[in-house]
Amino acid sequence: MLTMKRKKFFVLIVSLVLIIIVFRQVYFYYKYDGNLVIYVSNHSNIDTVNFDVYINKELKISESSNNNFHIYKEFSLNSKIGTNSIKVVFDEKYQKEINVNIFPVRFIYIEFTGQTDDTYFINTFKSYSPLRRIE
Repeated sequence: MLTMKRKKFFVLIVSLVLIIIVFRQVYFYYKYDGNLVIYVSNHSNIDTVNFDVYINKELKISESSNNNFHIYKEFSLNSKIGTNSIKVVFDEKYQKEINVNIFPVRFIYIEFTGQTDDTYFINTFKSYSPLRRIE
């Protein structure tokens, strides 16, 4: 059996870890002014591509991106907490859709890449929480 001091120490450590996790999420929410942060980059041979980002079938972002490797455009959005459907469309023909859980802050990296013979596709669609990384 644990002594009373050990129990108090264990409760103290668990409480501190939970407080750190909560304040870290609050920090990211206020730093990025929203609970969904999307980074988009064009890694293809196409000079400029237009892209649209839909969240729960509602158009949230409509922009264009130049062929600038490893330079990402950042977008901060507010979205509902829970499962959200995120769909990305490049040049109105190349698209990909994923479902992500947003609680409380989620980062998404979208990279439009390509191969030869005009077979361009969305190669990378990464989503992770500040608490853990999902690849």
